Amino acid sequence: MNHIFFKLVNKVYLSDIISFLKININDLDRFNQFIDFDVKSYEILDFCSLDKLKKNTLSFMSKKSNNLILENFSVCLVDKTYDKNFHKNMIKIPVKNPRKSFSELITNFCIKKINKDDRSNLKNQSIIFDTVQIGKNFKIGNFSEIKSNVVIGDNVIIGNGVTISENCFIGNNSIIENGVQLECTILNENVTISQNSVIGKNGFGFIPSGLKTKVFFHVGGVIIGQNSYVGSNSNIDRGLINDTTIGKSVMIDNQVHIAHNCKIEDNCILPGKCALSGSVHLEKNVILGGGVGIVDNVVIGEGSTITAGSNVLKSFPIKNSKIGGYPALNHYDWQRIQVINNKKIKNRLLK
Repeated sequence: MNHIFFKLVNKVYLSDIISFLKININDLDRFNQFIDFDVKSYEILDFCSLDKLKKNTLSFMSKKSNNLILENFSVCLVDKTYDKNFHKNMIKIPVKNPRKSFSELITNFCIKKINKDDRSNLKNQSIIFDTVQIGKNFKIGNFSEIKSNVVIGDNVIIGNGVTISENCFIGNNSIIENGVQLECTILNENVTISQNSVIGKNGFGFIPSGLKTKVFFHVGGVIIGQNSYVGSNSNIDRGLINDTTIGKSVMIDNQVHIAHNCKIEDNCILPGKCALSGSVHLEKNVILGGGVGIVDNVVIGEGSTITAGSNVLKSFPIKNSKIGGYPALNHYDWQRIQVINNKKIKNRLLK
């Protein structure tokens, strides 16, 4: 959870978690017979991803992980089929669907940080809350709104009709153009966000449950590195638990979608109409062609290129890969297949 933008509703104890999830106390005891703890006094201080799990924090584990190194008395939601003999010093909460249960806990126990008592004033017909910190040479257009506890660096320019939500950070020399919406976002120096882009809104994470399907509340943020550029009408979702991160000098064209938990490293280029599903990882210096689509949890190796219109359905972690096609292959393999297919078609036509 990004504590700049989110917090727990109140103090949360293990007993609250067990009660909310309707856990059978006998099941809880059976999974934790090696460890002694008090559910009423054991406090949960944070919800986090599995790799950041430590004492007094809670995460979930969809599959058994033998190599996982955990601090004693960390708390984890596990599948009911999980072997109770693994991770004997971890407090295990058995549930039917760990990911779904974890997301429901976030929705119930976490909220955005909002200062309801903060007052505002007008500048150029724009609303700026009193707790906003503003640097030197600040310029703002008309009908914009900057909410409480936002920090704005020096030489920042904000256009017309911009909304910047609570606790965001805008680095020196950044430009926020007309109609942009920023939420749960940290911009480093020299970042430009072009017209009508939406950064840091809730991501599209859910588990199908028929008529009860809901999009889960996301408690990560968006961090954009210095000298990066985001074109107009683009969308970057905040992370479900950890942040969505954009590196330094990343160039993002118009109408690009970047889903929750993506990690885009330095110097990447994303032309118009590209779409990245959740948890995509582009290593440094990756160049996409226009209209590229990448499915979730794919890794693209450093220095790789993907030809325009390709649909990437698997990872290509090797450096300097040349990728293309639908479904995407090594570009030279794809070209070879196209030549073979064209010859077959030509031969059929000649018969």
